Amino acid sequence: EMEECFGVSFPFAGFLEKPTIRHCISLLLDSSSHKTGPVVCLNEKAGSKALWLIHPPGGFIFCYTDLAHHLSATHAVYALQYPLFNENQRFCNMDELTDYYLTHFLAHYNNEPIVLAGWSMGGLIAHALLVKLQEKGVHVEKLILLDTISPYRFPYEKTIILKNSIKSIMAYSAELFEVKDQPLQAKTLQLSPWAFMILCRLFMDVNLSRKQIFAQYSDEILLLGKIIDTLEFKKSSFIVWLAKTLSYLPRKVLIKAIFTVLYRLDKPLNDVPVEWFESFMNAFHDNIHSVCSYQPKAQSVPVYNMKAQNHCRLDDESILALEQLSDKKVQHYSVQGNHFTFLTASYVKDLVKRLREIGI
Repeated sequence: EMEECFGVSFPFAGFLEKPTIRHCISLLLDSSSHKTGPVVCLNEKAGSKALWLIHPPGGFIFCYTDLAHHLSATHAVYALQYPLFNENQRFCNMDELTDYYLTHFLAHYNNEPIVLAGWSMGGLIAHALLVKLQEKGVHVEKLILLDTISPYRFPYEKTIILKNSIKSIMAYSAELFEVKDQPLQAKTLQLSPWAFMILCRLFMDVNLSRKQIFAQYSDEILLLGKIIDTLEFKKSSFIVWLAKTLSYLPRKVLIKAIFTVLYRLDKPLNDVPVEWFESFMNAFHDNIHSVCSYQPKAQSVPVYNMKAQNHCRLDDESILALEQLSDKKVQHYSVQGNHFTFLTASYVKDLVKRLREIGI
């Protein structure tokens, strides 16, 4: 809205660093003050231990503003935002992504110990960055996973990691939309397989046949059906035909087509520019592929996992996958809220309490 109103670019990262009217005016009047690079200072605290937060798959870092506010008295808080949003750079490989972040991190590093953290799959990007930082002699005290589920399984196989990532995305989506557990409508059963193929193309750029998705993702197709019914999407023979048609489009064309369809259905993008929708989809796609390209090796840094209470429980396989990240036992702490609410103002105090318990 600021850009549309004043006809100039408005850096969202700059706003997060100092969300005041005076600073907004200075950003609008002086484009030379716009910062480039992925580092955003959410809280300055001279002489304090710095907490570095890595973006989740969507690439944005505004999810950390409430947490940074509650740590303002004790910690400097920095966040790394995916560079697509301010520099139009993209990375689909974890090694290249963390090399980029390493360069910008070192430009801000003051030779003091730091703590790394990341929400969701951002915790896995944080682990990959941790490896690079240790190679450069940076003292990382702790790695904190913020409700992270690891898709990694040994023996390492990218197709299995990709499959586990898709399953995680569907579980998180069901949690986000608070799905209702009810019998699926007849049209939903026809629509959900095509919609699932579209989502795999959008988020992963993965082409799956109907035979493959029914063989490998039958539970996820039913879960997506419940999401469709919960959101009360209009369903008709035409919508089923449209979803079938869209599922065959190239990804770049598909993004714009999906945006147009959702906009016309009034679900739920009325105030979202197509450029933002496309950037978010591309960031998610890139970061998922970076996570799937990564082969984690255990590090000597202690790892803590802050697990949202109202999210699906960690099973034995998931716990073993997280144990791969450290040569010490990963410590699990339960925090109030679900995967999307535990970082918000309503629940973040409980997260801060747990962080204090582990010395943050």
